[in-house]
Amino acid sequence: MAANTVPELLDGLNYANWSVCMKNYLLANDLWDIVEATTEAPSPEEPEGEYKAWIKKNAAALHAIQISCMSHILSQIKEIGSARICWDSLAKMHEVQSPGDQIQPQEVELPPVKEELQQQAAVNQGTEGHVYVQFRPLHKAIESGDLNSVRDFLHFHPNAVNKKLTDSGRTALHLATLTGKLKMVEELVELLSEEDLQVLDNNHETALMLAAVCWSHKNCRMHDKKEHARSITKTRFKFTSIFWLLTCNFILLLFNEGLKQIYDTKLTHAYALEILHWISEDISTIDDTKLGQSGVFDAFFRAIQYGIIEVVIEMLKANPNLLTVLNTNRRGILQSAVQHRQEKIFSLIYVLDTRKYMLISGIDEWKNNILHIAATLAPPDRLAHISGAVLQMQRELQWYKEVESIVNPLSKEYTNIFNERPSQIFSNTHKQLVSDGEKWMKETATSCTVVGALIITIMFTAAFTVPGVLMFLGVLTSRYAEDDFIKSLPTKLIIGLSTLFISIAAMMVAFCATLIIMLKGEMKLVIPITLLASIPVTLFILLQFPLLVEIFVSIWTRHL
Repeated sequence: MAANTVPELLDGLNYANWSVCMKNYLLANDLWDIVEATTEAPSPEEPEGEYKAWIKKNAAALHAIQISCMSHILSQIKEIGSARICWDSLAKMHEVQSPGDQIQPQEVELPPVKEELQQQAAVNQGTEGHVYVQFRPLHKAIESGDLNSVRDFLHFHPNAVNKKLTDSGRTALHLATLTGKLKMVEELVELLSEEDLQVLDNNHETALMLAAVCWSHKNCRMHDKKEHARSITKTRFKFTSIFWLLTCNFILLLFNEGLKQIYDTKLTHAYALEILHWISEDISTIDDTKLGQSGVFDAFFRAIQYGIIEVVIEMLKANPNLLTVLNTNRRGILQSAVQHRQEKIFSLIYVLDTRKYMLISGIDEWKNNILHIAATLAPPDRLAHISGAVLQMQRELQWYKEVESIVNPLSKEYTNIFNERPSQIFSNTHKQLVSDGEKWMKETATSCTVVGALIITIMFTAAFTVPGVLMFLGVLTSRYAEDDFIKSLPTKLIIGLSTLFISIAAMMVAFCATLIIMLKGEMKLVIPITLLASIPVTLFILLQFPLLVEIFVSIWTRHL
């Protein structure tokens, strides 16, 4: 029907021809009087026939206008219910003064309409990027990813494909590249020449450069089909498109490699759990008398040794009798967990029923109870995860105290076949660790005391430094009993290090303030001197601050 109304739909650039054809159509169908009427429309209170006739003619004229517009024009006038208002709105949109003006059907190139602020900004920046009202439908279609609307617009206005659509000087290809619409980019590249592909925006970037910076490999391949001169065009930083492409590809390669490793690890973990589930189903069908021969016991205790809680739980679900199984040393699940310092396995005690009391009271081949086992030194591979003899000793004490809190009080005095109590075993096996911890604490306290004394001597920050020095002296004069490693010694060290850091910061503030006051206006001297003076202070903080954090975590957040 639209083809019978006007020869071409209104698309925003052909209003001159369209308005002439539409006016002739309305005149031929006796509808023009509705559009050019100067009197108000009849009201429903007037004679019924007159009002109905006006409603019918208005609807016919409005319908003819609407079906003669493209979708992006129709979307702006679809809510208008009066043919006259609709006509006036279209005339205003296309800068025609009145609906009755006679417009000569001639080839007219509409000048670009520039918004005042954008025009002023463009002039100030010395650029030629203007927002053309005529090209806004194309811009919106690209931003929304509407490929059909882009095709329609470019079909009627093929010259718009290489025009700059934004105040930043970006063409349709620039915008499509940024949106990541591969099909749209491919079709735009086919419509453009090699010269058009080299068009720069206000940032001196081609669409290929944007594709490289956005890490879009597929977009880059689309551009690569035609852009053979890309290595010549340079950005404002004197970098070519191929440079950006290679640089971003290298970064993306590293990024993807890291993601691939994480993905492979997660995938392997998922496969392992699935295999474990299948194996567990088989375990549930094996007779209890054959579990040892089939290697189930060995797998169960290896999982405990390495702390693989998922395997332990799945195997216990498949066969709950594994809870009471003993290894070759007659140690059960809890004793093995304590022996290998696997806190996740040991924490199962808090979800077990009354059987946990039987497990806790178990005795091994040498008549060691679970507290004897907790008193022995942890395996080297478990201590290696903890830095420093002090924190290692603290962790050992935490294990011992935790086990001690759940056993029967009589177990504390129980002796094994070597006539040793748990406390004696703990003291004997941790002598070297206590000695190493004492040595490390004294060396650290001595070094920090010297630093604090120097700060007291040369600066006015003694109010912050004195408490730290006193704490370090407290560390030096401590008796270094085993229980002191749990909280007393680490707490003193935390307070000492914290106040030392504060005093160093205050010293640097005073130093910088003194330089600024004495060297007024000589910032060229103040800044380099301050930076040089900050190097040793920064190194000291970088070396000691992680220790402070680790001690803090070990005292207040790290528990079994």
